[in-house]
Amino acid sequence: MAGPRSKDIVVLVMGPTGAGKSTFINALLKNESMVVGHKLGSCTTDICVANVKLPTRYKSLQNFKLTIVDTPGFNDTHKSDREIMERIADWLEKSRQEKKIVGGIIYLHDISADRYEEADKRNLESFRIMCGDAVLSKVVLGTTKWERVTTEIGTTEIGDEREKELKEKHWKKLLSKGSTMRRFKDNESSAWEFLDVLLNRLNPDADIILDLQRELVDNQKTFQQTEAGKHIENREKLEAKKQKAVQSFWGRLGEFFRFKWMFGR
Repeated sequence: MAGPRSKDIVVLVMGPTGAGKSTFINALLKNESMVVGHKLGSCTTDICVANVKLPTRYKSLQNFKLTIVDTPGFNDTHKSDREIMERIADWLEKSRQEKKIVGGIIYLHDISADRYEEADKRNLESFRIMCGDAVLSKVVLGTTKWERVTTEIGTTEIGDEREKELKEKHWKKLLSKGSTMRRFKDNESSAWEFLDVLLNRLNPDADIILDLQRELVDNQKTFQQTEAGKHIENREKLEAKKQKAVQSFWGRLGEFFRFKWMFGR
């Protein structure tokens, strides 16, 4: 896009609801500026931004402003995945129009979760499609809540096994495309390790354009016409089909027992 570049470097923090996005950002801010989600619902229903001062070690970036973007998580208790993706798409479209520099993306996963659910797989695929393979080298995949695993189990062994599964199975494709994997240890220095990976690779003069941004701004597509939009629509159709099949099954089962009660006594 023509015109002067912005001096804003944005790093998006993404992941499912409850993955620890706000906690991660609070570690960078050294305070509780972001509301931390609770068990019964998601507090981060809108996109929130926080400006973080760049350390002096980044001499070439001292004229830039670092903005951390806290995105709403999928599997939200109040909003559909479509609504959430559309909100993210709107923000990405505006940031592209304003020529903001995407410094990279941090995608977080709760390592204390008992298993990697189907919803986690769907969310990761939506994330991959939104980014595009060319951007995956600018992604840091982070595991969170290690302290909970240690407290409940007394060792990180279970977490180590889950991390190995992520590396060798669920995150394998992204890692093969250049994504980096890190553990978040609930402190500021650990959070900066994530940012160091991205900022050390950053060339402010080279565009990092997510596929979704390119489709919305450069190709002037509507969200529904983008690959991410089509993916969400296909997910919705599949879910509706599953729900219909379940309802049909229970309906037939109910008829069977009514028939048995009426004639089989």
